[in-house]
Amino acid sequence: MNNRDKITWQPNYSVGHPILDEQHKQLLRLCNRAIDCMNREAPEDIAMFHLILNDLANYTETHFKTEEEILARCNYPLIENHKSEHLAYQVRLTDFLLEATLGKIDKAALTHYLAEWWRDHILCSDKQYVQTIKH
Repeated sequence: MNNRDKITWQPNYSVGHPILDEQHKQLLRLCNRAIDCMNREAPEDIAMFHLILNDLANYTETHFKTEEEILARCNYPLIENHKSEHLAYQVRLTDFLLEATLGKIDKAALTHYLAEWWRDHILCSDKQYVQTIKH
């Protein structure tokens, strides 16, 4: 991947909730920071990539908690499916972190996974709750 693979926030990405939209924008910024590090191999860039993974893991935990609380308050009928997707993401990101700790940073696999996550979860699964959180 390279800089042309970076994702720019678009208005149609909005789920209509200011807190969730801002958190999604922050997740997008973190994903783009990972893409920035893709082709760099200097020791400081590898260290930066590892920090980005940590930031991503920490921030997604915060975001998932916030999103799940909002969905629970709105009685979102698909909340358990949504929680399962969140858990699967956290498990996979933990795998990437473990691999990075062991010196096996697969930047291409990570950025591919992040792009798929953005497309499949944020732009599809999250869009399913838009009408529920508006009421």
